[in-house]
Amino acid sequence: MDNQLIIRKFNQALNWNAFLYVIHNGLFFTTSLFLYKNLSSEDFSLWANINCTVFLFLLWTDFGFRKSIPRYAPEFGANKKKIKSFITTLVSFQFFALTIETPFFFFLSRFFTRQLGLHASENILYLGCALFFVEGMIRIIRLVYHSYFLQKQFNLLVSIVLIAQMIPIIFLIVTNNSQNALLKLFGIKIFSGLVILTGSLVMLLKLYKKISQSGKKETSWEKKRWEFIQHSGIMWLTSNTKSMTERNFLVPLFTFLLGHEQANIFKIANDAALFFQRVAIRTIGTTDTSLFSYTDSEKKGKNSLAKTFVTLTTKLLTLCIPLLGISSIIFFCGLHIQTNTFISKLSFILTVCYLLHVLLSPYQRLLEVKRKYKALFIIYIPYFLLITLLFFSPIISSFGLLGSVIVIHGVRLVSAAIASLIAHKQFKIRFFTRQTQKK
Repeated sequence: MDNQLIIRKFNQALNWNAFLYVIHNGLFFTTSLFLYKNLSSEDFSLWANINCTVFLFLLWTDFGFRKSIPRYAPEFGANKKKIKSFITTLVSFQFFALTIETPFFFFLSRFFTRQLGLHASENILYLGCALFFVEGMIRIIRLVYHSYFLQKQFNLLVSIVLIAQMIPIIFLIVTNNSQNALLKLFGIKIFSGLVILTGSLVMLLKLYKKISQSGKKETSWEKKRWEFIQHSGIMWLTSNTKSMTERNFLVPLFTFLLGHEQANIFKIANDAALFFQRVAIRTIGTTDTSLFSYTDSEKKGKNSLAKTFVTLTTKLLTLCIPLLGISSIIFFCGLHIQTNTFISKLSFILTVCYLLHVLLSPYQRLLEVKRKYKALFIIYIPYFLLITLLFFSPIISSFGLLGSVIVIHGVRLVSAAIASLIAHKQFKIRFFTRQTQKK
């Protein structure tokens, strides 16, 4: 796969990621609105919290695959046999891991719902476990498709299923208002997930030949096995460390330390900011890692990685600059029509911080692909210091909500800036500069 073909596949992947993002978020918003309007307050809260618990626990039990699979996909793309061995190993591991994790998820979700004062029946918790298992399997299959630039096939399947899923959900929630309806909602979502899982596995069997890269030097799984495991473990550690500065961790932390009112304000402001951030994040997805990995594995010319870096950063700029402009217009216009300007200001600060972090993310992704583990440890030192302060000092209580948000996101940006400095020093690479890569 030459560099031009890699870039073309990358651009196609971005288009299909953007397509799925629009479909998914439009349907997600519509579903949430219908649920909010038609379910009782407690049932809606139960639905939301179980879903949040599912995806939070999946994040914590990711094993670093989200970054390691795109990184090593080119290494095991030499032929059909190697591809099958690689994918079968991943899917089997995920299946057995989820089998072990699901009972823990049951007790975790039951603990959370009781702590929040929600009355969840055993049947709902069992369905939550089934959803956890199905979504976990879909995640690993999605990573395989996206790692080999097969976004079109997977995202099209998911979009069709999500659109079809809306019909029974809308019918159900306008004709029922009991917790029995909640059981059916989870059942519909699980059934849709099984359709996606089955369809994607069937398609994958037919796509092995398309995935394999003829003419590329074969890589022994036995030789690369421990390297893959090591990389996955390190990526797992860094991802979980960073997650302690993100919404799903900060909302309960702020609730505990600052109270429900301040935590709710943060959630509203952060959700608004995440809308802009996720336009860029979901569009790029894991294709940035795949792009660097394929380019690095080809080793065709010392300028190829620099050119690839320019391609990625250009795409990010074309996404982030308009998003920053739109958010600025909304913020300044909102100051004149909203009574709660604090939420607007907090949301705008979060949006700017998120988008700046997205713009700097390619530097860290490059260090991850090149397996510069010492450099990664250095850029995560600010995170380790911050987490120590959050747990062992009264920093949040002393600084309040706004001060705490500025400190947390300031640390994130400092870490990203350190990554950019290290990457530039090691590879002589930066925005819009087609410089040669250091050997």
